[in-house]
Amino acid sequence: MWDDYNYHPHSAITVLRLRSLIKIGHDNKFWMHDQVRDLGRHIVSEEYSRKISRVWSYKDAVKLLERKEKNVDVKAPSLTSGDCSRNMVPDELAALPNLTFLRVKGIDFSGNFKNVVSKLCWLSWEVTHNEFYAENFHFASFVVLDLSRSNIKDDWGGWSQFQVGHNLHR
Repeated sequence: MWDDYNYHPHSAITVLRLRSLIKIGHDNKFWMHDQVRDLGRHIVSEEYSRKISRVWSYKDAVKLLERKEKNVDVKAPSLTSGDCSRNMVPDELAALPNLTFLRVKGIDFSGNFKNVVSKLCWLSWEVTHNEFYAENFHFASFVVLDLSRSNIKDDWGGWSQFQVGHNLHR
């Protein structure tokens, strides 16, 4: 993914590892302490209180989506509450034209998503059932599609509607 976006974070990652702020596991997954993550989120929310680019609170993210008002600043909302269950419709995501990352759990997509989020490159989606209600779920800019925490099967209804571009990494 970093190569596709012409990022070269190798030296920064080395510094973070030397300062014990992150660890890289045997499977090349990043790990950081919850307090370091929370500090980063706090810094983002304090410095950019008017132009928040990341929305980590489930309640704040739902409010943002339900307003359906255009917001060019938001690039990464996270909707992962333990008991969340809602439908996400095209109008909600269309209001976030610069959306590049979306993390959802227990969310259903319904409606026609043709040409809705052209910049979305990372979708982390915990699918909890086998039904799929969206049409034209085509995202050409995808680099990462994470369905690893999902319980979908080979006969999942989304496979026929879900299309991604050529940049996808697994």
